[in-house]
Amino acid sequence: HATSLLLPQRPAGSMATPRIALVLALCLSAWNAAHSFALLGKFVPSIRETAKQKLVDAVLNGEKQEKIEQLFRDVEAANPLPNSLTSPKLNGDWRLVWTTSMSIAGKSRPKAFRPSSAPIQYLNNQDLSAKNSEQIRPLGRNFPLAIDYNVIAKLTPIASNGVAVKFLKFGLLGFISFKAPDAFTGELFVTYLDDEMRLSRGDKGNLFILLRDGDDRAQAMWDAFQGTIDSVEE
Repeated sequence: HATSLLLPQRPAGSMATPRIALVLALCLSAWNAAHSFALLGKFVPSIRETAKQKLVDAVLNGEKQEKIEQLFRDVEAANPLPNSLTSPKLNGDWRLVWTTSMSIAGKSRPKAFRPSSAPIQYLNNQDLSAKNSEQIRPLGRNFPLAIDYNVIAKLTPIASNGVAVKFLKFGLLGFISFKAPDAFTGELFVTYLDDEMRLSRGDKGNLFILLRDGDDRAQAMWDAFQGTIDSVEE
């Protein structure tokens, strides 16, 4: 036993350390490979479309927020229009189909007073205006009672893909309007844009997936998303 005391001693846990390092290296390598593949989507439309379809399917299937966020980043990496703010593709009506903002999703409201249809966001990069609209049907979609709500905003460019947002006026029921408080401001960055899909990030870190108004998938995606928000931890 005395001889063994003279031999180099292996520190406790030293066998585990190389294994942990190897696992971390493999995970990093896999992430880099996946990210690099997503980046190819900037130039290869089929890769871009595959990434988009995976994102759509994840929302339709009610996947957890963490998975959708990863797929969101994959689509962002394939963005073919980095200078999205000046693109004519930005203009028009877009339907919100998923977001990490639980206040916009309506989580804090009674279910009857959450948006019954996918909210609409109108953008115009010519006059730098925006309008968010939603409709609430407290007695259900098949009942004619509907409450329409909107907010009008002015946009100021701050980056090639971003704007500062100043909310100007709220509207309710089509005939009631009132000035927005001066503190109602924000920022919006368009991180992916093509003819049918837009991804955006807000200044509070929230993510937004939107489809062009008229896309048949929009309402199904919004309904699937609404079915998951009560289980989201804030």
